[in-house]
Amino acid sequence: MARARRGFTLIEMLVVAALMGAVFAAAAARFDRIFVRTHLEASAHGLGDHFAYAVQRAYTTGSYHTFVLDLEAGRYRIKLGRESEEARELLERSLGRGVRFTDVQVAFQTYLPPGVLQIEISPLGVTNDIVINLRDAREKELAVALNALVQSIEYFDERKDYEELQDDPAG
Repeated sequence: MARARRGFTLIEMLVVAALMGAVFAAAAARFDRIFVRTHLEASAHGLGDHFAYAVQRAYTTGSYHTFVLDLEAGRYRIKLGRESEEARELLERSLGRGVRFTDVQVAFQTYLPPGVLQIEISPLGVTNDIVINLRDAREKELAVALNALVQSIEYFDERKDYEELQDDPAG
């Protein structure tokens, strides 16, 4: 009498493991691309949100604040006080992994890495218009445009120039 077969053979288990490995490898490659994009977008939105926070805080406290961009290190911070003073640091953040500053435009002046740029915000929440261009490890670019007059923040899925935004009624 033949015995009833129980379980799987070693060959069957190896075939299933190989198929699962192939599926996971394909999925991991796809997720890696998604996460790289997420780091770039999160960096852009973090910059915008923290800049808006600095403007709002300067206005509500009635004191100068300084938004500091370390273009080489990929870091930014908010300080309480003017750029020319020793100021108390309120917040410090880094851009996402693989994300870097390509340039920062304050009005018609362009700043490139390396260097540290300090942007002063008055007690009325007034500062200059700023365009911050970011790039990730895959060379994808995003721009953050900070409009000082109406205190708005716009995000673009490509590099932008300050002058280009001034000519664009929607920008």
